[in-house]
Amino acid sequence: MFGHWGKILQQLQQSEDEFRKIVVSAESGGGAIQLFMNGLQELVEIRFGPVAPFLLVQERLGGLIGEAFNEALRHSRRLLKEEVSRLTGGINLPEIPGLF
Repeated sequence: MFGHWGKILQQLQQSEDEFRKIVVSAESGGGAIQLFMNGLQELVEIRFGPVAPFLLVQERLGGLIGEAFNEALRHSRRLLKEEVSRLTGGINLPEIPGLF
């Protein structure tokens, strides 16, 4: 039994580069903020739309960044969980804090 799990863990470790290539995006404020996150839940890029400076003055920019970040994180975790399920042959892994 442990040999099977050892093989799965090895596959997951080898797939780290593939997870890094998975990129999701999320936006908030009608495109004022757009965040890009990879499959390892690393923030890759932040883009600010033309209205972002006005939102900074109104002290709303921070909240919009948080909303976009949380949406990108949820999307990234969902894709990562699907990829791990594919690699493990459909084994439904439990929720792993910090992973998905």
